[in-house]
Amino acid sequence: MSLQQKNKKIRKEKSRVYYDGFGDLLEVFIGKPTPCYYDDIGNEFLVGRDEKTEEIKGFMIIAFKKRLEKNDNAQYDEEKDVLYIRVGEPLECYYEELGEDVFVRLDEKTKEPRGFKVSNFKKRIIKLNFHELPEKVAVPH
Repeated sequence: MSLQQKNKKIRKEKSRVYYDGFGDLLEVFIGKPTPCYYDDIGNEFLVGRDEKTEEIKGFMIIAFKKRLEKNDNAQYDEEKDVLYIRVGEPLECYYEELGEDVFVRLDEKTKEPRGFKVSNFKKRIIKLNFHELPEKVAVPH
């Protein structure tokens, strides 16, 4: 079964984009949560795959803001509101839609993920500020 056939099931499903500024971690999830494992496809870009179906369910980028500032495999087009992520050297690739406004960039020869694109990025992002929680939190006994 091709990656395209595997991902047809999750096509057009809701996608969620989270950014944790304290940990500088960007996470993108597609569809309903399922048990997943993550593969590092290079430079600490992680692809989440469903444990049973192998479908791509999302991705994580470590040191996201740092990469954007250095233009290191992550670029944001403010005018179009699109985030582009690429891994490794430029290759012949094509985009395939995974979910709402989220696309995977696939190597034409190997069909392996070589990056991602998120449309309407600023509109979709949810910022997480776990480090701003109060020091004392009442915990029920």
